Amino acid sequence: MIIQDWFINSNFNEAERNALRSGYYISVVSSTEKALKCIIETDWGNIKRWIPKAAMTKLYNNKVSIDFNVGDAVKHKQFGEGEITKIGDGTVWISFNCGLKHISNDVRYLEKVGV
Repeated sequence: MIIQDWFINSNFNEAERNALRSGYYISVVSSTEKALKCIIETDWGNIKRWIPKAAMTKLYNNKVSIDFNVGDAVKHKQFGEGEITKIGDGTVWISFNCGLKHISNDVRYLEKVGV
């Protein structure tokens, strides 16, 4: 899951926004009908925050919701197999044999490997 940019820009301070731009991983620790209590792990530490479900976006693959996480092995039509290294700011960073690539949250050309 990713946090939508409009929510990040209006609800996180500058240091937190910069940390989120480098990529993050979200762990949901509890939830209500309308919000998720999350621990957001970044390269610069963790951020604990309640986030409205309306501000969260799942990554989609062929109209089927698939949760991608840092460390997942994936296959791309053009670049082959790789490993997700960062997720954040509407982008997925993947390390392929041909180098590091970043793909927007339109991940229809990605599939998980070994699922």
